[in-house]
Amino acid sequence: MTNLQLLLSIGIPTFFVLADILLNHREVASLRTDMNRQFDDVRRQYDKVGFRLTRIEDDKKQFFKTTGMLGGRMDELSSRVK
Repeated sequence: MTNLQLLLSIGIPTFFVLADILLNHREVASLRTDMNRQFDDVRRQYDKVGFRLTRIEDDKKQFFKTTGMLGGRMDELSSRVK
């Protein structure tokens, strides 16, 4: 085997392996960018929903407070009727 054959048999696969590593790194960077964008979208949607859930919780507390007051008044009225 001559030196040229040895260099080609080692050099060509090494070149393709290095090229593949560089391309994979590029793909991983692209994938990371896409994932970060999607995570940001999810966070943005959660912030909107979280605000709505807080409002719903506040409305629910107000509802139970009002029904409790009305229930107390009804008990008072029923005790007066008896």
